[in-house]
Amino acid sequence: MKFFHRSTYFALALFAGATSLAVAATPHGPASTIAAPAADLRGARDLGRLPAAQSVRLSVSLRLRDESNLDRLIAAQSNPRSPVYRHFLSAAQVRDAFGATAPDYASTVAALQRAGFSIVGKDPMRTLIDVRAPAAIVERYFSTTLHAITADGRQTAYANVTPAVLPVALRPTVNAVAGFQSRPLFTTDSAAAYAAHSGHKTGPGTPAARPMAGPTATPEYGPDGGYGPQLVDSAFDMPVRHGYFGNGVTVADIIDGTFDDTMDIAPYLAEFNIKRTGPPTTIIPVDGGCVNGPFGCFDSFQAAIDAQGVIGVSPGVAYDLYEIPSPLYTSNIIDGFKAVVNDNRVDVVNFSVAGCEAALGEGAFIIDQSMRLGSAEGISFVDVAFGGSNPCFTNGPSVQAPSDSPNGLTVGGADSFADQYGNVTSPPLADPSSGGGVSILFSLPGYQRGVPGVIPRGRNLPDLDGPDAINGVGPSLYYGAFGGFIGGFPFVDNAFLTGGIAGVAQIEGSRLGLVNTLLYPAAVRNRSLFRDITMGCNGIGGGGPYCAKPGFDQVSGFGVPKLYPIAKAI
Repeated sequence: MKFFHRSTYFALALFAGATSLAVAATPHGPASTIAAPAADLRGARDLGRLPAAQSVRLSVSLRLRDESNLDRLIAAQSNPRSPVYRHFLSAAQVRDAFGATAPDYASTVAALQRAGFSIVGKDPMRTLIDVRAPAAIVERYFSTTLHAITADGRQTAYANVTPAVLPVALRPTVNAVAGFQSRPLFTTDSAAAYAAHSGHKTGPGTPAARPMAGPTATPEYGPDGGYGPQLVDSAFDMPVRHGYFGNGVTVADIIDGTFDDTMDIAPYLAEFNIKRTGPPTTIIPVDGGCVNGPFGCFDSFQAAIDAQGVIGVSPGVAYDLYEIPSPLYTSNIIDGFKAVVNDNRVDVVNFSVAGCEAALGEGAFIIDQSMRLGSAEGISFVDVAFGGSNPCFTNGPSVQAPSDSPNGLTVGGADSFADQYGNVTSPPLADPSSGGGVSILFSLPGYQRGVPGVIPRGRNLPDLDGPDAINGVGPSLYYGAFGGFIGGFPFVDNAFLTGGIAGVAQIEGSRLGLVNTLLYPAAVRNRSLFRDITMGCNGIGGGGPYCAKPGFDQVSGFGVPKLYPIAKAI
């Protein structure tokens, strides 16, 4: 479902002068300092200076051209009153309008090569250069010091222990550099939840929760006691309940894992009597993928979960798996997002991974830059927010990335309640594991300005809540390598919401772009589009610092969405 208009590129100059919109401003680091010392090395042991010959990989991000016009364009593409409403750009148009110029890109590559760096990856969009060099060259060129550390008592990594400074030669063209620390800074919520609950049997608590008569009936719960898509369809009023199965929409997942349609997806769908009408999954390796990488595939479990959630509520979608190498290094994730934007073949992107915002710094800016460019192409990004109010154990509240990006729809977790027939029985509650708060890296986006309940210091998250638990249990999950159905444990699951957004795109007959620019005005106009959450707090033990309240809050956003009515309202 690729919707862009060739005349849009030529209208950009006119549009820039004729349109006045409140937009998100993405900050950049100071002109010289680009990477502060590693923010949190708790649990790590300093092993001293990194050997001079050890190879270090960096992601060098180039400045965009005409950034203010880019943000205005993204906002206007979702504004029905705009002349460029849903006139999305091709990848080439985005490159030519907003990527670095060809001479600037070439001069930056040349400067890095002169300094002793090897170029290991170039970007057709002209916004990123992947480089490698021995540690001694990295330290000298960026005026920093790298030490070897043990990240978890077993794994050896490195981190900068003094600030990194952008060389004068790069300052005219470069806005961020990531990779001065090599610890895997990202994780998936389901992995932590599975480890915590692996020995604990959960279930709906009553045999009556699964009564169905006849071979075509759809059970609400799986053999593992977890809820199935039918309860999600009801609790969130998914488009599939109204005959929209995501047909014609392509959804992508970015993850360091893989799965098999026959072994991992088909048994799950069969259990819930769901017929997949979309094509088989397409696997797109990034940087060689995870199968052939040096570390294998760490998060195949999460990859299967994401596919089950998306396809379970939108069985007609085309599903692409962007398979990045393991583990979840920042550079691997940056390349995954960049591949999605360069390919421009998908309409909605699911990302069930998050990392500490304070630790990521420049890496968060680089990922957001790809999301901004993808938004101009009409791609919608759906990110997860988990970990309570302090997922990275820094001093004071913190949030995660890329859920902090103003250019993605961020999903927290709610505890919902429904009867055996799928009818919602009582108001949802905020879940303590839902990640929320205020970004320290990204300023307040235009779509959040003036919204009651928003804290005006920076980007507020989440935007809304997906399922964490329904009737006290988590989703049913099937993974062949672990023996079949192994779910029932709660965790913040954004994949169901991603599938729902695909259904909304089918209803609209178009890519949606930055969903938030559609969602926020609709939510302010009509609060009945959401089930408000007024009880519950995040943080350790659910004690805050953020608690749910009427209207928008930093635990649940606007609350639990009713996606079909939202599709009719935007």
